[in-house]
Formats: sequence, structure tokens, C-alpha cells
Amino acid sequence: MTMYVPGSIPMYMLTWPDVDKTDGTLSLGTTKQLLSKLSLSVNGWGGFVNTSIDNEVGMGELMIFYPDFTGKDSRFVGGVSAGFRYFPSENISAGINYSFNKRSHTISEQYAFYIFNRLDSYDYVGDPYLKNETVNQFELNVLANTGKLRLETSAFGYFFSDYILGEVNESLSAMTEGSRGVKIYQNIPSAKLLGFEQTADYQISSKFRAINNIQYTYGIDNLGEYLPQIPPLMGSLSIRFSERDYLLQAETVWAAAQRNVNEIYGESQSPSFVVFNLRGSLKLFKRCLLMRELRIF
Repeated sequence: MTMYVPGSIPMYMLTWPDVDKTDGTLSLGTTKQLLSKLSLSVNGWGGFVNTSIDNEVGMGELMIFYPDFTGKDSRFVGGVSAGFRYFPSENISAGINYSFNKRSHTISEQYAFYIFNRLDSYDYVGDPYLKNETVNQFELNVLANTGKLRLETSAFGYFFSDYILGEVNESLSAMTEGSRGVKIYQNIPSAKLLGFEQTADYQISSKFRAINNIQYTYGIDNLGEYLPQIPPLMGSLSIRFSERDYLLQAETVWAAAQRNVNEIYGESQSPSFVVFNLRGSLKLFKRCLLMRELRIF
């Protein structure tokens, strides 16, 4: 891309250096029926992730911030999970799951150089020395399925160590036109996400189907402050009509006002919104599908 430094001429730069990434993982899992209505699933995985920069320009850019970086990195990642599933009846089941995972970094988290993120309109700079983010995840879910009606509800909690996020660095100038500033990926000691999701899928008739979804996530960092880029209460409702060769769907997508923001991460409050979608598709020939969509904000 071309960067626009205030008071200087435009200059070419690589927002992503030429990164070679190789990984090899091994996973094992098993499911055992403990009782007639109770099953246990256990899984584990692990492996190594290796990255290296093979571009002189990209390497030179990173050395502006990290002069001692050699251009190569190797990490071990892995995790384990276990879950119980209980079937009190033919149409109802409930489960409890736990997992621990140490994930690999994304290319942007390690090696981004003023790459623009359209979600928050900031330029991001990576950090090749980031620690691996780890998470303990707990989930409870209940599923009911009568054939015509399918209801699923889940509640979850994610408890992170060395959580990775972008923190605003006011000493750096943005390089992208329209950017609000610069964020550098950092580890914070811990963070947690708590939330729930509910989905209802009802087959009204052979041609009509209704689908409803509601979800909410609450996230805070180690200081009890709100995490960035966490959506508010949101949901969708769609009514679908399908015939042999065509489909018509009316859909409403909504979100509540977002008040759980932290200005330290460069966020501001946002109002609620509703979007109405109308989409359809028509099968003209065996290998030809015509699709159209209308969106009203």
C-alpha cells in the first residue's frame, strides 16, 4: 500500500511482509457411552507452528519496531477438551463441555505493519514477541427437537490468559487515509467473555419456515474494563418460503445500543439499529441460479 505521512511525500510499504507459515498438528478423540443416556467425549490436539519472513522490505519495516527480531518464530500450540451429553428423552439432550486451548497467532497479530482494520478504522502494528493466548472455556447447552421445532440454548464463559488485543499508541501517526490512529497488538494479563445464544427453528408448513436467533456477549479485561469489538445484544428473525425452483426470504437483523465501551481502546458508544433484508433465488437451469437481495436500513 501507499502510506501518507503528514508533511511528507507518499511512500510505498508492505502492510503484510512475505510470511511463510507451516504447521503440523496431531489430534486424537474418542466418544464413549457411559450409560444408556449419558456419553463422554474427550479430545486433544497439539503441534508446532513455524513462521519466517522472506522479504527484505518487510523485514526492514518490522526492525523499525523490533531491531533484534531474527525473522523466524516457532511455537507449540495445543489443547484438550471433554464433554458430557445427557439424553433424558428422544427429543431432548443437554451437554456440559470444557476445553483448554493455546492458539497460534494470526499473521496480523505478529507481523502487521500499519494494516488498516475497517472494523474500528485503525492502523494495526503486530508484535512478533507476543505470548500465546490461552483460554479455559466452559459451555452449557440444551437442545430440543420435535421434528417441526428445534430449540437450542447455550451459555458460555471464556477465561483468557495473555489475551491479545490492539491498544492505541498515540505516539505513532496513522498511515492510511481516513484512519483514526494506530494500535499495536499487545498481551494483557487476563480477560473474560460471558454470554448466551438462543436459536429457534420452526417448520411452519412444507413451504414456510421461521428462524430466530438471539445472542449476547459481555467482555471485560483484567482491570474490569470493557473489551473492544464486543457486540451488544443482537438477533435476527427470518421467514422463508421455498418452492421447487425458487426461494423467498424476509429477514430482520437488529442490535441494541452499545454502551459497554472503553475509550482507552478507541471505541465510542453506538446507537441501536434495525436492518430489513428481502432476498430471493430462482433456479433457471440445472447449473444456473439467479439471486437478488434488497436491504433497507
